[in-house]
Amino acid sequence: MFDGHDVLIHAETLTLAYTDWGPIQQYGFAGKSYQGPTATPGSVSPRPDARKVQYRLYYQIDGQVFTDGILHQAEVPEDALI
Repeated sequence: MFDGHDVLIHAETLTLAYTDWGPIQQYGFAGKSYQGPTATPGSVSPRPDARKVQYRLYYQIDGQVFTDGILHQAEVPEDALI
C-alpha cells in the first residue's frame, strides 16, 4: 500500500481462498489488506491513508512457484468519496 505521496506504508503477503469449485477453479480475497487511520471516542490511530495498492499474483504447484509477471495496480479512493 502507498500513501498519497507514493511512499510505501504497508507490505504483506496474503493468500487467496477458493471461491468456486465449478469447471474453473476461482480464487478471491474478501478481507482487509490494510487498516488506515481510525477514530473512536478518546483514541485516534495515526496510520496514514492508503491511496494505491500494488500486487503480484503467484501460485504454487508441487513445490514450484509461478507468476503472471505483471505488477497490478489500483487506486484507492478517499474514505469520504466511498
